[in-house]
Amino acid sequence: MGLLQAGLSKFSPMTYGIKFFNPLQAMCYAHCFFRAFSSIPVIIYAFLPQLTLINSLPIFPKVSDPWFSVYAFLFLGSHGKDFLDHALAGSVFKKCWNSRRMSLILGCSSFPFSIIDWFLTSIGLSTCELNVTSKVLDSELSKRYEKGVFEFGVESPLLLMISVTAMVNLFAFLVGIRKVLIDSEKFEALFVQVFIAGFGVVNSWPVYEGMVLRSDKGKVPTTITLKSICVALVLCLGFSSAF
Repeated sequence: MGLLQAGLSKFSPMTYGIKFFNPLQAMCYAHCFFRAFSSIPVIIYAFLPQLTLINSLPIFPKVSDPWFSVYAFLFLGSHGKDFLDHALAGSVFKKCWNSRRMSLILGCSSFPFSIIDWFLTSIGLSTCELNVTSKVLDSELSKRYEKGVFEFGVESPLLLMISVTAMVNLFAFLVGIRKVLIDSEKFEALFVQVFIAGFGVVNSWPVYEGMVLRSDKGKVPTTITLKSICVALVLCLGFSSAF
């Protein structure tokens, strides 16, 4: 939220900063200051294709449609560039993939919360407080960090949002696969949505692992798991009944 406040203040890199930086430098700073707004397309792609998939409502071109190649090019191009950036920096595939997962996690948790908090602060209604947390290093936590294992373990609205996103994608993917298997004619129309839901499931694997397979302190709390399942079911069933 601090970066967002600075970016939207009179000292914004795109207005004040441009007096001292060249345009490319200003854009680099702006990329960091305004990252929170990337949550808008992330949330749209994390929920809209999935919820419409549950209702068999195609919102993307069919596989046979020439416009499908545009979507495929953009997807492969963006992720290919990201992988190349990590490869040139010497990162292994797992670190690259975890970086993509973090984009989804941040886009569905801290980024939208920071926008909401910035707005409430702007109108004088924010109740956000800084809580000092323990900085004592845990040996088990350090081992999990070295292995690239995601750390959850704390109940919070941020983790609930991440878990709900993971469950909505899982439910939609299973429903979409079932619809395609029952009626193969729907494959072309719903392929992109099934793919996006499946991509969400793959990216959310650490969350599912934290919910079911892990027993260490970094797992997803049971209460968060139960709440996320209930909220995801309400979203899916509610959207289904609406159509």
